[in-house]
Amino acid sequence: MKGRWIFWMILLALLLNAACTPTTEQPITEQPTAGQEPEGEEFTPEPEPTEPVSDREMTDIEWLLVGYGSQDAPTEPLPGSSVTLSFGDGELGGSAGCNHYFGDLAIDGATIEVGMLGSTMMWCENFMEQESAFLELLGGAQTFSWEPENGRLTIEAKGGTLLFQELEPPPDQALVGTVWQLDSISANGAVQSTLAGSRVTIEFADGRASGSTGCNSFGADYTLEGEVLSLGAMAVTLQDCGGELMVQESTFLAALGAAESLTVAGETLVIGTAEGELIFKAATDLPLEGTIWVLEGISQGEAILQTWVDVDISAEFVDGQVSGSAGCNHHFASYVLDGTALTFGPIGRTEMACMEEGRMEREDEFLAALEGVTAYFVKMDRLTLTDAAGQALLVFAAQEAAP
Repeated sequence: MKGRWIFWMILLALLLNAACTPTTEQPITEQPTAGQEPEGEEFTPEPEPTEPVSDREMTDIEWLLVGYGSQDAPTEPLPGSSVTLSFGDGELGGSAGCNHYFGDLAIDGATIEVGMLGSTMMWCENFMEQESAFLELLGGAQTFSWEPENGRLTIEAKGGTLLFQELEPPPDQALVGTVWQLDSISANGAVQSTLAGSRVTIEFADGRASGSTGCNSFGADYTLEGEVLSLGAMAVTLQDCGGELMVQESTFLAALGAAESLTVAGETLVIGTAEGELIFKAATDLPLEGTIWVLEGISQGEAILQTWVDVDISAEFVDGQVSGSAGCNHHFASYVLDGTALTFGPIGRTEMACMEEGRMEREDEFLAALEGVTAYFVKMDRLTLTDAAGQALLVFAAQEAAP
């Protein structure tokens, strides 16, 4: 009996020990399915891929005016005028259609505030009323809205609205091989445009910078390392064109001589100085027709020789008729163009007699050279008339471009 009691006591102790011993197996937990959050825990889903956001800003764009005045019925800019707007660091500027303008700028959210505007002082017939209206609205700017997807910018101002369209930036023009025409000079906050009818140019080739001051020719050696520009000693011809042209020439050469940097953006070349900038645009050739051409010289063998009479000899091509001064008399003839081929009909002249020595002789030489012309070519503001062998007979310079 005593033995049986001991057996049951041992069995009870073994059962109690088994019940109190922890298992070594890990509990199984239910994993959340897609779109289901587990209870009692914060669930963070994987982020969805997003399209990259453009880092382009409104201020990185050049804007072209497409309407102004009433928002419901805006006025379109005049044909032939290009009114633009560009933003910088706390400033704005552009072309008002005739003059260049500039001013301070502050943007806060959708609010825009323009400081006092300054501009160059050129006069362009037919464009001045539009320019005045544009600058008045821009100076009173209050708010703006930008639609990147449409390339549109709207500025609400006191008295009206300005509507702009994004301008696609042109590809950069090559520095070498392009003739650059001076557009304006800025110094100490003032901007001066080139004189109407004058063509100040520069071109770069083979380590040499050369061009025209609008009166004289100039040249200098140059080096360009990155955007750092250095010019050597300047050589300039000594013709005196008088008045404003010589003042402009002096200002241009002084600024060019102080050049420190050079950049090309699209069709614009900027030469920087310690006091400002010289801004050039890629130049284009003048048209044969509608330009008044003044004789620079007549071929004498392989050379083109100029005399004192040549400045009084001219030619203008209009609607199949060429006419001008032959130095003493008025000359006239019909002409036919076929590409660069140019032929004249019978050449006539009035019958005045000029007694100055050499004047009538030069007139005869000019008219005789005209009779041998078979072709022409224009480079910038220079016209060359050639014979059938491609030999230059007459060389002209543009006096005035047609509007």
